[in-house]
Amino acid sequence: MKNMSIFYFFTALLFFQLGYSQTIDSPYEVGTWQGFRSGAVSFTFDDECPNQFAVAVPLFNQYGLKMTLFTITSNIMYGGPNWTSLQTAASNGHEIASHTMSHTNFSGLSDSLQTVELKNSQDAINAHISGKQCITIAYPYCAVGNTSLCNQYYIAARGCSGAIEPSTPANFMNISSFVCGNLGSVQTAQDFKTKADAAAASRGWVVFLLHGIDNDGGYSPVTTANLKGALDSLRSYQDKYWISTFSNIARYIKERNCVSVKEISQTDSSFTIRVTDTLENSLYNYPVTIRRPLPSTWLFASIAQSNKAVDLQIIEVNSLKYIMFDVIPDSGDIAIRKADLTNVSRTLNYLLLKSNLLQNFHNPFNPSTTIKYYLETSTDVTLKVYDLFGQELETLASGYRNAGEHLLTWQREE
Repeated sequence: MKNMSIFYFFTALLFFQLGYSQTIDSPYEVGTWQGFRSGAVSFTFDDECPNQFAVAVPLFNQYGLKMTLFTITSNIMYGGPNWTSLQTAASNGHEIASHTMSHTNFSGLSDSLQTVELKNSQDAINAHISGKQCITIAYPYCAVGNTSLCNQYYIAARGCSGAIEPSTPANFMNISSFVCGNLGSVQTAQDFKTKADAAAASRGWVVFLLHGIDNDGGYSPVTTANLKGALDSLRSYQDKYWISTFSNIARYIKERNCVSVKEISQTDSSFTIRVTDTLENSLYNYPVTIRRPLPSTWLFASIAQSNKAVDLQIIEVNSLKYIMFDVIPDSGDIAIRKADLTNVSRTLNYLLLKSNLLQNFHNPFNPSTTIKYYLETSTDVTLKVYDLFGQELETLASGYRNAGEHLLTWQREE
């Protein structure tokens, strides 16, 4: 997986509410949330308050979590926008989204003026933030405007009616959120945890709305201690909560609801599946999580999509072992193959293992090899391949992985 920057230029974007049609061949399943977690959580920040850059972004980087910065694109608050800091945040995987051009109240605002706010703010972000695409917005003052008009430019919009969204929101142009800080209903670290637990219990999505941090002049400030405490608590249960940006979760929902998983070939030692959806690929290119039972005669497996290695995890649910993996729809057929690692780890007792990278098989190999690693606890992982001269060839895995055994296949490019 090589890092690639894609630049987007728009004069106008047209998004329409989607009808959903999902077809999943048995025995495959698609996760309600990434990693088959119980609930989804988004931290969203408005107005570019100074400590969002000084405190929040470093904290989220430290925990390996991603946040959304809803940005006002004209110079009306804090002398912003701080495009340099916003670009740095975007390069670290945080979302830079619209909070309109001038932070005006949409209630009673004419359609023509709403269009100026919607379009010009989006254009400004797309012009200043490279490699990213502005596709979501937060309404100033939580005042929802013309949702049909908003839907022409954005895939999702955030309001703040103080409710947990179901796994598929009724209205993507008015996603609910909870105001945080000393003037909101979510103030302490325990308050954040309580809302996340409620989302997980209902298999829903909770969105937190934050402004100021400590004494930076922002509305309804939250303390650094409570923000850090919330991240400490939620980060410890990432097998339960999927914490991601507002746009990533919105995209995942729409892809999950439109995805089709079709098994197009099968043998005793391999399966080939085709994962597609009905959405625009340049926009909806976020991976969905799929699992299927591990055949009883297989010890392990390897997966590749379009001959590129896909990280997989073998999990156990109700005493049944599953292969679980993430793939992007419409990115090529996925080959799932039986992996015979008898000379590597058949006799290992994984309960006694520490986190470890095990010997690949075959070795030497031509042209592909299966790589296996074990994680004692859930954590962030980076797995890279180097040649004999120490030159990096490819990044095979990057990001959060659950505890347990993981396998992927690397094919050497000629």
